[in-house]
This record gives sequence, C-alpha cells and structure tokens, in this order.
Amino acid sequence: MRMFKRADSKNETEVKKKDAKGRKRKIIFNMRVTEDERDQINQRAALSGLLKQEFCIQSLMHQKVVCYGNIRLISEVKSQLCNIENHLIRLESTDNLDADKLEQLRMILELLNSLKENN
Repeated sequence: MRMFKRADSKNETEVKKKDAKGRKRKIIFNMRVTEDERDQINQRAALSGLLKQEFCIQSLMHQKVVCYGNIRLISEVKSQLCNIENHLIRLESTDNLDADKLEQLRMILELLNSLKENN
C-alpha cells in the first residue's frame, strides 16, 4: 500500500495572482444563491465583460444599499461610530487619519440616508 502526501502550500512554486493594485487576494468569500440567481449573476457578469470575481466585487462595493432599520443594524452602527470616535480621539493630526475609518463613516452615512428614504 502506497501513501501519498499532499504538497504543502508553502512549498508549492505556483505564482500567486495579484489584482490591478498589486494586492494578493487570498480570502475566499462564499454565499448561497438559488439557481435562478446564479444564472442572472453569470449573465450579468458576462455582459459586463468582467471576470465574475471582479463583477461581484464591483457590484458589492459600489452599489446603493437599501436597508430597513432593526435593533441589530442600530447596534452595529453604534459600535462602528464608537470605534471611529476612539480613532479620532487618538489622532494627533489629520495626517494620521485612517482611510479605512473614513470609508466606514461614508458607509454608515449611506445606510442612514437609506433608512431616512425608506421611512
């Protein structure tokens, strides 16, 4: 009986692909969809001329989000705002302002505007 050992990912000599900004994308993000939804996503990605991965990233990152208020949303917004506030308190100058915190704040404002429009 022979036993085979799977190659270690650290020892493999494959070249990792990088995105347009030179970053390695090593996180896998999965979600469940119906067959109809999958077909529509595939069709839209094909029509866009983008790879499905890039189409999904662009769609998720740059589309308007419509949300409805609930206690979970309010708790998360409160938590994120406290996190941003703590970051701002620790700053000595605006040069040290974290771009991720600004992006979180922009997203929170979009969600709040969406809540305002839907109520």
